Amino acid sequence: MRKRVRDDKLRAEIGIYEGLMDDVAALADIFIGNETIEDFNRAGEYVPFLRLVAEFHFDPGNERLHKELSRRINLIKKNLLDLSIQIDTNHRKAKFIYGD
Repeated sequence: MRKRVRDDKLRAEIGIYEGLMDDVAALADIFIGNETIEDFNRAGEYVPFLRLVAEFHFDPGNERLHKELSRRINLIKKNLLDLSIQIDTNHRKAKFIYGD
């Protein structure tokens, strides 16, 4: 099995996306409760995703909570979809680079 050496110049030329770890870190921040801009409501109050889920769990009929939770989940879905697309694109490009 031949060892693959990372070639940053070749990766840049072919357009390998290098922000995967940053994208995953942003998603992790949402789930572990690190402050993100999305965690602040219009009044500037910090409302982490986990707290929002907990509040909704005990008050599922609350329209405001439902709306905010849906907005956050849609953001998470978008971020996951973008990450998935980048992973698939990088994989295709890497197969081209390495001739697999």
